Amino acid sequence: LTAIAEDIINAQSSEITELRQYRLELYGSGEELPLDEHMMEMMMAAMPGMGSMEEMDAQMNPEAQVRAFCGSDDPDLAFIEHVIPHHEMAIASSETVVVEGIHHEIRAFAERVIFAQQAEIEDLEEIKKDLSA
Repeated sequence: LTAIAEDIINAQSSEITELRQYRLELYGSGEELPLDEHMMEMMMAAMPGMGSMEEMDAQMNPEAQVRAFCGSDDPDLAFIEHVIPHHEMAIASSETVVVEGIHHEIRAFAERVIFAQQAEIEDLEEIKKDLSA
């Protein structure tokens, strides 16, 4: 589980850097837009089935994530229970980009995200079974 967590940190740090570079190259700014209520509403409209605004906020809010882990009797299981829906959101948004994306670089990026995060979900499900046994 620690190795998976480290892989997620490394992969997503690299992905963030790559996306910022695409944003700079394709849209003139590497700065991300604020994740305010309007942005959350746009994301929910673009990705139906992602859950409520509160569920999305809990997935995107670092403070909510820390509270969930700190309040858990089993941090390993809490991590798994948090990461799987987070990855599912990333897969759903990436599937939208694969179909509707304008730039081939972004579509290819989204395809890589789908593949990698689905594999991590499968690994986490196996670990969850082992922890529950």
